[in-house]
Amino acid sequence: SDDLKMAALHLKWHGKDTDTEIQQIVGFHIRTLYRIQTHFCRTGDVAKAKVLGHGCPWSLVEADAAYLVSLSKRNPALFLDEYQKLSS
Repeated sequence: SDDLKMAALHLKWHGKDTDTEIQQIVGFHIRTLYRIQTHFCRTGDVAKAKVLGHGCPWSLVEADAAYLVSLSKRNPALFLDEYQKLSS
């Protein structure tokens, strides 16, 4: 979990535990700990990036398309993922 990854990084940053001890505490392999640390330094987060467009694409029926067009006329600044949040 992301919480466990952050806990592992906190243990590492405090420097009181060795990497081997952290490995035993959290159950990660040492290489995983290094990958988490590298990912955090690069992105500022331990979570994996959300996958967009994963899975089978949905086909729009005419009513869905008309609804999206009406939404875009009302607020053209919104993106499709924001429209998706509105409809759920």
